[in-house]
Amino acid sequence: MTTESTPPVGTVRLAQEPGDKAAAQPPVRTATARRTRSSHPVIIATGEKSLDQLDFELPGPIELEWRRQYRSGDARSDGWFGQGWTHPLATELWLDDDVLRYWDEQGREVLLPAVAVGQEHFQAYEQFTLTRPDAHHWALRHNQGLTHHFYQRHPDQSRLPLEAVQDRNFRRVVLQFDDHDFGDDFDAQAAPP
Repeated sequence: MTTESTPPVGTVRLAQEPGDKAAAQPPVRTATARRTRSSHPVIIATGEKSLDQLDFELPGPIELEWRRQYRSGDARSDGWFGQGWTHPLATELWLDDDVLRYWDEQGREVLLPAVAVGQEHFQAYEQFTLTRPDAHHWALRHNQGLTHHFYQRHPDQSRLPLEAVQDRNFRRVVLQFDDHDFGDDFDAQAAPP
């Protein structure tokens, strides 16, 4: 199954890889938006405003729930939908000298230690394990069975977008980006906001 969407800055292609059973699934013909959840739109601890909107769900071996989330404290200004907005495929890993910054699907920044090739670090609060299979590949293995893969494609790249989501059976959703897909405002070497 290949799905294309056109965010404001380019085209992202999603592909289910091996063990693709998506062909047996009926095609999604409509995307009906569901009501925005905003019963508690302010995070009391930080004073940030938050919104949550489930737009659609795609069935398949790895189900994709397209949920846009807004967090006023997310200072990144070059996301797919503008400042403060994120969704499940917009997670990022930022590389610093002694720390990694993981931006999750809710727009939260999670600080992680820099790990050497072949090592791993379990993040108890977040319930995932950071691994580094090789010099240019980092993976977050979540306890619910999905692994998010991030790759450094250029030596000076410090901002790594999510490139693949994989389940325990090695089925994958792959995101393919072209250099121009990020737009003029995207900076792969950006310093943390």
